[in-house]
Amino acid sequence: MGARPSGHAALPFASWPEADRATYLAACTPGSPFDDPGAAASWRPATHRSLCAAYSRWLGFLQSEGVVLAEEGPAERVTPERLRHYERMLRGRCASVTVATYLGQLLMFLTDLWPERNWRWLREIQARHQRLAQPSRVKAARMVDQMELVELGFSLMEQAVARPLPPDLTAGPSHPALLYRDGLMIALLALRPLRQGNFLNLILGRHLQRTPEGWRIAIPASECKTGLALHMVVPAQLLSALETYLTVYRPVLLDMRGPADRQHRLHPAGHALWVTRCGTAMTPGAQQKQLRRHCRARFGHDINPHLFRDCAATTLADEHPEGISLAADLLGHRSTTTTQAHYIAANQRKALQQCQALILAQRRPSSRKGRTP
Repeated sequence: MGARPSGHAALPFASWPEADRATYLAACTPGSPFDDPGAAASWRPATHRSLCAAYSRWLGFLQSEGVVLAEEGPAERVTPERLRHYERMLRGRCASVTVATYLGQLLMFLTDLWPERNWRWLREIQARHQRLAQPSRVKAARMVDQMELVELGFSLMEQAVARPLPPDLTAGPSHPALLYRDGLMIALLALRPLRQGNFLNLILGRHLQRTPEGWRIAIPASECKTGLALHMVVPAQLLSALETYLTVYRPVLLDMRGPADRQHRLHPAGHALWVTRCGTAMTPGAQQKQLRRHCRARFGHDINPHLFRDCAATTLADEHPEGISLAADLLGHRSTTTTQAHYIAANQRKALQQCQALILAQRRPSSRKGRTP
């Protein structure tokens, strides 16, 4: 194997060696009264996607390095030397946190499917990466108060209402329907910070339900990362905005044609709540693009969907430090252990603010020294 870090394409599942595919499919078997379920039978859909992607990435790397996959067993291909080359390739392309994540996903896939193998050496390598991983961006510096996000959302909706709807079906970035959608999306995500997958997959009549008291969000346990169902009401201050979006702006979006698809649209949005300017259901990439655009203009930096969750929990920790259980419920955490990190972040932010105020107070008198009264 060459010593250089090389680029590679992940190997699609259909191109996996027969032994690898057979082992994975057997591990997905749900079991019966006479047989135990396979090791992967309890994985959630998101886990299947992420672990299979990690394994596809590994197989693609081996193939790019000249390894003939069919000539070696799946577990025999994983050697310390090859992993060192893989690790170096990842470090040349990814942040350290991403490298640790990819190695952890690969480790989980291997240990679940080939448990008879001794993976202690790989576990130690992954643990070392996990300890040394440093985020590429400082999260605390990018967080803003939850209500500032809500205000941004209302500001965009007000701009949309102030503009007449154009008669054509094409849409520039400042089209009122797009501005209103983005404003409602930002305000709702700030107040109900669902995980991105759940937020974008909200379906009218299924996850978003009209009740005599207003609108409620109900997401079944099978669609939630923690396995706990989510039930919450749409905030009262957004009920009117949601009705306006559904009756005025969403129908406009459904009829739109994007610049790349003026003649027809693929995969129509159906009953999806969030609709793109092509009339299709919004994707994670499309949402992040809009959030980036509006948040950079208002705050000077990106705020991605996951950071909305951090902003909401840290704001709650700032204003109600006794409410850690409320924050856990808000974020859909199974326990308060994960949520505790936001309370630590809130305390750190207060300490930094107090330190900055002290430094400024000390500098002001010194800056007047030598001045003539």
